[in-house]
Amino acid sequence: MNRFAFFWLVLTTVLVSAETRELYILHTNDIHGYVESYEGGGLEQIATLVEEFRREHPGQVVLLDGGDTSLGTPLSGLFHGLPTAEIMDLMNYDAVVLGNHEFNWGKEKMKALTREMNTTVLCANLVREDGDAPPYPGWTVLERNGVRLAVVGLVAPDTPRRAPLKATEDWLFLEPSAAVEATLPVLDEHDVLICLNHIGVDEDKSLARAIPSIDLIVGGHSHTPLPEAVYENGVPIVQAGCYGQYLGVVRVEVDTESDSLTVLESRLLSAGSAAEPEPAAHGVVEKFAAELRPLLETTLATVTEEISKEAPEDSYDTPLGNYISDVFRRQAGTDVALYNRGGVRFSMEPGPLKAGKVFELFPFDDPVTVLEADGQELLRVIEQGTVDGEGPLSVSGLTAVIGEDQRIDIMVGEKPLDPDTVYRIATTRFLADGGDGMASLAGLPRVETLPFTRDVLLEDLKTHSQVRSPGAGRLLIR
Repeated sequence: MNRFAFFWLVLTTVLVSAETRELYILHTNDIHGYVESYEGGGLEQIATLVEEFRREHPGQVVLLDGGDTSLGTPLSGLFHGLPTAEIMDLMNYDAVVLGNHEFNWGKEKMKALTREMNTTVLCANLVREDGDAPPYPGWTVLERNGVRLAVVGLVAPDTPRRAPLKATEDWLFLEPSAAVEATLPVLDEHDVLICLNHIGVDEDKSLARAIPSIDLIVGGHSHTPLPEAVYENGVPIVQAGCYGQYLGVVRVEVDTESDSLTVLESRLLSAGSAAEPEPAAHGVVEKFAAELRPLLETTLATVTEEISKEAPEDSYDTPLGNYISDVFRRQAGTDVALYNRGGVRFSMEPGPLKAGKVFELFPFDDPVTVLEADGQELLRVIEQGTVDGEGPLSVSGLTAVIGEDQRIDIMVGEKPLDPDTVYRIATTRFLADGGDGMASLAGLPRVETLPFTRDVLLEDLKTHSQVRSPGAGRLLIR
């Protein structure tokens, strides 16, 4: 071989090895069971968009999900996420991270759900207390168009306070940056590092500041629609809102010689832009929906006015939280009832109240639980759900005035709170277990368990079919 030919061979080899590769990283997050097409979107619509990208860019598409896949709609929730999982299986996701709501149905149902997805389900910051192998892998390496992508999954570390006690028992949730730092030395060979997170956009930014070697963060949990990538410490962060409204699209260029990733384009594609639902995904929806529609379309009551989930400036409680608390107290026959603001996701609009809306209002399989507490213990509960900022709570059967010095004066019914009187309290099992930081409820004696919250409301609507707002101001700030 002459010198010129040798030089040309070397130059060609260098140019090929340094060639940049283009990829399309498609992403969803916080679908919450919105699989069926609706005005705002739906996973069966997103499935159509994904197929279009795969046809147009064969071998260049990566599909990721940022967690909270299934709990939130009757169609998905009543089947413990199976409709969502079957559609995600059809869509052939490359990796999914656990969201905090994946834990709501308990460990066994979570395992069954993730098996049905038929993909790699990640969670690097979830470990066992006893040191045994983690319940889920922390990372995976995908290869697409000649690029090796290491994907590390992270869930919100405060998941134990958001999930039922048994669902996280004997498991530890590590701080996200510490989990990534521990993972980096053991990752298989890769060109770029992606963190697939269910920790919220603010925590995504904290992670980017802590570990600038991350090439891309694909987020979830905060339900943030980012029309284009935001950068923190040089790290691009993307998130696609919630409820199947958008498909996130990130077109990237990867230099496999320098192991660098450049975002060429980042956007949100409306699910409604799909011409029609993907046929196989629509078939899954219809299989499950046919069984439920007659039930969910039944009108149960009339809402006479809006019942807001928002608290006015001068109180901790909300009209909707107070209404739910009133229902619990009536049905349980207790002195007091409590509900947490985070348990409701939308205000009740005036008009016919259908069964499907009740299931949306109470997507969790959470029974109403009756506790007993003396007056001193009840005072501590109200303190924790108001001035301590852990709740905040809505209530029935009592009123409280919180002064500037954070002194709380409580009336139970028509009488001042008596430190020595034992009161019966109706609440959810989630709160009774200390969820939402309400540790003051955990450990109180449990004297009765009623059906799930939605079933308690359904029973109440049989005799209270005109639903009115009770207003707010039961936990009043002075």
